[in-house]
Amino acid sequence: MVQSGRWGSYYWLVSSRELPTLEAATLRFHPGDRLCITSIDSGTCRLYPEEIAAGWTAGRNVAVSPPVDDGIDIPRDQYDEWYLLDRPPAHEWQPEVFVNYGGYTLVAVEESYRTFDPTLDRHGLDYLFPIQERFWAQIERIDPISYVAMGDKDVVVSKRLEFIKHLRAGA
Repeated sequence: MVQSGRWGSYYWLVSSRELPTLEAATLRFHPGDRLCITSIDSGTCRLYPEEIAAGWTAGRNVAVSPPVDDGIDIPRDQYDEWYLLDRPPAHEWQPEVFVNYGGYTLVAVEESYRTFDPTLDRHGLDYLFPIQERFWAQIERIDPISYVAMGDKDVVVSKRLEFIKHLRAGA
C-alpha cells in the first residue's frame, strides 16, 4: 500500500513494500546534490578506504557523498536513512535518526487507526505523534531537497514532485 501527502513545500510518500526503483530514482532526480547517510543497517556508516578514495567524506555519524551522478556507488543495507542536500553539511551535523523507530510512518495517526487491527490497543500508535512532530521540525530546520528512509516502510519526502510521482508510478 502506498500513501502520500503534502506538508508545506514537501511532498511525501510512504510504502509498506520496498520501492523497487528507489535507489536509481534517487540518483536520477538529484544530480549534483550530496547524499548524506545518517543510518545504515540501523547504525552509523563507516566508510571504507575505496569509498573515501571515491570522494565520500565522514562527518560526525554522517557519511557524505561526492556530487551525485549515475555512477555513484551508495553504501546500502537495511534500515538506511538518507538526506539529499544541495551542499555538504557542517562536519558536526548530527540529525536525529527516524528510520529505526518501529512502524515509523508519516501517515497521520488518525488515518493509521482506520486500518489498525481492532483487537490491539486503540492507543498503540500514539507514540508516533511526537516522532512525527520532531521529524517535521527537523525537516524544517535542515531544509533538505529530499529525505529517504528504508526501514519497516519506505518513507520519501521531497521538494521535487516529479521524484515522488516517479516512485509512486513504479510502486
